[in-house]
Amino acid sequence: MYRLYTLALASFILFSVSPLFAADSKNSPPAPDFSANKLGGGKVTLEALKGKGVIINFWATWCPPCKAEMPAFDKIYKKYKKDGIVIYGINYKEDVEIINEYLAGAPVSFPILFDENGDLANMFNVFGLPATYFIDENGNLLGSVTGAVDEKYLEGWIDKLKPAKKS
Repeated sequence: MYRLYTLALASFILFSVSPLFAADSKNSPPAPDFSANKLGGGKVTLEALKGKGVIINFWATWCPPCKAEMPAFDKIYKKYKKDGIVIYGINYKEDVEIINEYLAGAPVSFPILFDENGDLANMFNVFGLPATYFIDENGNLLGSVTGAVDEKYLEGWIDKLKPAKKS
């Protein structure tokens, strides 16, 4: 029994930090068309983000790896928002007061959405936090990763996500 448990745990750890990649946007499945409330008011839908490269990150204030990676998302957001890249942090099942309290001490410039009931996480099949999803300008899910990422990792996605320049 102990050996089975160890094998299962090792497999989970290996899989949970492994990225899932699609070959290219032509062969990628469409991302779930979500609608989410924005911290501070308003709604965001994936449909409204067509034409932009989208990074969404599921996180929570009780998750140390989530908190550790937020500065990297903030740097990437500031650096590439002019290039049509958008980042949304989707808080998983926490009260708005808790989110606001956390962000007061660790502010970010990218928009925060909230997933009060876990419905968005279910749509994206989130099984651990943090979880990050990469969506191209056509709304196709190019890849995902469960586990903390850093700035270098996110930089590796930028060329795949940058919208094509319209002539």
